[in-house]
Amino acid sequence: MAPPLPEAYPKLGTVFKLTPTKGVPWKETVLHNFSGPDGEYPSGNLVFGIEGAAIYGTTGGGGGGAGAIFELAPPSAAGGAWTETVLYTFGGGQNVYPNGGVLIGPGGTLYTTTHRVAVASTYPSER
Repeated sequence: MAPPLPEAYPKLGTVFKLTPTKGVPWKETVLHNFSGPDGEYPSGNLVFGIEGAAIYGTTGGGGGGAGAIFELAPPSAAGGAWTETVLYTFGGGQNVYPNGGVLIGPGGTLYTTTHRVAVASTYPSER
């Protein structure tokens, strides 16, 4: 299990796996703790990449401030740390706040959904 984050770092969501064991019902292993710039509040389902090793998902915040798509690559040696890479950040006048997981299509193309579109105002009375 990964060591806890120091109090100076916010705990903004975790990716972990649960493995069945003989002695106890499940063993929890933390793969990644989000701290803000790399994403926050993961949402939706996780999916394995085409080769079955990397894990992909979305966060509802962090990155560009309005969510991100991330990849977690497994450690090169057993028991090592997983490596998180932010593949895409939402914000700046496009769709924002992904609220679903990721679907991997042909050629490794990633698909997701967002909660809303970033616009200056969404209410007619404020235009």
